[in-house]
Amino acid sequence: MENSFNDELYCSLKDELREVNAQIDVHSEQLMNLLDQKKELSVN
Repeated sequence: MENSFNDELYCSLKDELREVNAQIDVHSEQLMNLLDQKKELSVN
């Protein structure tokens, strides 16, 4: 019983981590785009 609970918890944590990583990737890309825009504005 405890083993299946641990497996379920592990899978749940893995899913959460995957979701957080996806959000980080999106935010990182948005930040990089903003930095590129800022760089273009400061060059002009």
